[in-house]
Amino acid sequence: MSQAGLKKELKHLEKEHLVELVLDIYKRSKEAKAFLDFFVDPNEKELFEKYKSKVYEAFYPKKGYKVKIAQGKKAISEFKKFETSADLQAELMLYFVATGVELSLHYGYLTQGFFTSQVKMLDTALRLMKSEELLKKYQSPVLKILEISNQGYFQFSDSLHEIYQQYYDENELDDKFEEYL
Repeated sequence: MSQAGLKKELKHLEKEHLVELVLDIYKRSKEAKAFLDFFVDPNEKELFEKYKSKVYEAFYPKKGYKVKIAQGKKAISEFKKFETSADLQAELMLYFVATGVELSLHYGYLTQGFFTSQVKMLDTALRLMKSEELLKKYQSPVLKILEISNQGYFQFSDSLHEIYQQYYDENELDDKFEEYL
């Protein structure tokens, strides 16, 4: 059924029936429950912390040792569905990258897919920050990620630096990086 068709059918229902329907959906679907909870009490910071924990667990699972990049990406995607602020979306993406960089320092070389996912996420975060004029606000945390990445696998670090240079003035990199350290 299309949205238009559903809307047409819902208009014919009485208010009491609509309330029962929403409650039934609330009970049956975890996604609907989360959405309606946020709708009633839109606490973005609390929601951010919940999804930040999910990202962390993707890299450092409570059970087992297998890194689950897809789970971390899914957490970010779900967070965006709540139509949260671009500011917190960018922060969550940077957290994903920072956590991945940290993990790579602890375990050394991981898979090429792992490194590619980190580079792509940094690019996605910086693209969002550019469109929302948040680049300046998040420059220091991005530089911290770059600084930490310098301690690890050099090709990974180089790739992250290349992405950074696409969004920030190339001459600014050396000055800001030295200033930040």
